[in-house]
Amino acid sequence: MNAGEDIRWLPRRLTSTLMLPGNDFFVVDGEAVIFKVLDCEDGRTEQQFYTDPEVVSSCLEAFEAAWKLAVPHRAYHRG
Repeated sequence: MNAGEDIRWLPRRLTSTLMLPGNDFFVVDGEAVIFKVLDCEDGRTEQQFYTDPEVVSSCLEAFEAAWKLAVPHRAYHRG
């Protein structure tokens, strides 16, 4: 963990009411989204790049909703 980095955990039991994209994603400068798509058939990954403002907005909203429910690293205990 880097100095000042805020790591959080989001247990699956807390995600039932969240509307999340189907793939992992990164929002770049609030203007683009990169999805990382795992293809289980052959083990490869694909990256999909979107700049559509609606896609970016949806991903930002999903992230904010998940972040609010996530547990800070120092308070997280498995079990």
